[in-house]
Amino acid sequence: MPAPLGNKYALGNSGRSKLYETPEDLERDIQSYFDTVDSKKHRQLVTITKNGDEIYKEKDYPYTIEGLCLHLYITPQTLINYRKKKGYEEYFEIVKRAILKIRNQYIQLGLVGDYENKLLQFVLINICPEEYKNKIEETKKGDMKHRHTIEVTEKQAKKIDAFFEKE
Repeated sequence: MPAPLGNKYALGNSGRSKLYETPEDLERDIQSYFDTVDSKKHRQLVTITKNGDEIYKEKDYPYTIEGLCLHLYITPQTLINYRKKKGYEEYFEIVKRAILKIRNQYIQLGLVGDYENKLLQFVLINICPEEYKNKIEETKKGDMKHRHTIEVTEKQAKKIDAFFEKE
């Protein structure tokens, strides 16, 4: 028996309506997140002098996907919907630019030594897993062996190589 007409759970209805009715509304709130984070600083202990004086350096807070989602009152899955789900095409570029800005900040802070290399690599892979696809190849010779490779563009590979060469 089909669902009655007007039933919000009827076939073809993707469920709840969009939280952001226009791309401009989403873009405004994303910019609000970046402005809020940029306005906050924290102190990091740099060194302690021979006299016992502590020297601090003021540092920026990093942008995060989770922080962006909390600011927008959405879940990470909803952000993914706004980034690549059918019916959200007009939002794709806005969300992609926001994620690019977050990734760029991680890369820049990593290059100046604010992040440990392994942490940076972990974060970047988890922010955009589709750009760092883990591909498992299986070969059967008596027992099963796994080889992990990460596919990246030539430009990404050069950036990664340059970053890890500074170690």
